[in-house]
Amino acid sequence: MTRRHPIEKDVKVKGKALLTKYGWFWWMPAATQFGTSGISDLHAIHYNAFMAVEFKLRPNKPTELQRGFLQTIHAAGHFAFVVNDETLVIFEAFLKAFQNAATAVQKAGGDEKAIDPTDGAMMLNAVNDLSRDYMD
Repeated sequence: MTRRHPIEKDVKVKGKALLTKYGWFWWMPAATQFGTSGISDLHAIHYNAFMAVEFKLRPNKPTELQRGFLQTIHAAGHFAFVVNDETLVIFEAFLKAFQNAATAVQKAGGDEKAIDPTDGAMMLNAVNDLSRDYMD
């Protein structure tokens, strides 16, 4: 029996499953000849937060157009991530910490001081790790 090698689609399937698990509403913009080049593979919304995700299989990196799109999303104050087969675990850690933080703030009537510092640190570290492939 031969072992099937992972493909980029496998990373997308796992990433979509994680977003669903943590309650994000997500969609994948259609990749057609009429679409805009460079748009990320997936967009998601949860607790009024927007996220754009480009999925890759290592060692692939985002194209210049994809990098530009992600930089634009990041500069606008939203989450912009490159997730690959190795960083799926970091992506899940971010989603879990984000869920914990959002739930804590909601229970505290909007008080962001309710966020556990461990969750805050996890999110900051994940943002750093998942944005490395498009930041200069």
